[in-house]
Amino acid sequence: MSITNARVAVVDDAPVAMATSRLLRSHGIEAAAFADGSVFLDRLSATPAYRPAYVMRNLNMPGLNGFD
Repeated sequence: MSITNARVAVVDDAPVAMATSRLLRSHGIEAAAFADGSVFLDRLSATPAYRPAYVMRNLNMPGLNGFD
């Protein structure tokens, strides 16, 4: 799998998450931003085919954080 075929999830409550996912998409990488861990887990549960190869996460978020 090349990086351009990879699916990336950016899990972060900061505005930089949206900017990061836009930057990745501008380079041909499928990327989605999630505001927190709960939203990301909901997406995984609701869409069994959605399985990112890489997850970029913030370790210090309210609610479900990168350690959970």
